Amino acid sequence: MIPKIIWQTYKTKLPPKISVTNIQSWLANTDYEWYYFDDERCEQFIKDHFNEDIVNMYTSLPLGVMKADFWRVAIVYVYGGIYADLDTICLKPIHTW
Repeated sequence: MIPKIIWQTYKTKLPPKISVTNIQSWLANTDYEWYYFDDERCEQFIKDHFNEDIVNMYTSLPLGVMKADFWRVAIVYVYGGIYADLDTICLKPIHTW
């Protein structure tokens, strides 16, 4: 079974205001935990859960979007759950998928 966790990320500590409605659509799944990570928290997660080679690879990625892509896979690999971009809207409750 997939853990009932929703992961989202953006580069800043607060998500952009334009994404608030989208985030609320995910939060409507009240039986799911919701987590938001900024770039700083993403890097710390990688440092906390992976070896030095992986950390060095992650920190050497030249574009923020590349780091975000790596983190998306890593967070779901470690904890499970689902990842949703901030520009997506949850149109149906997750339990109906």
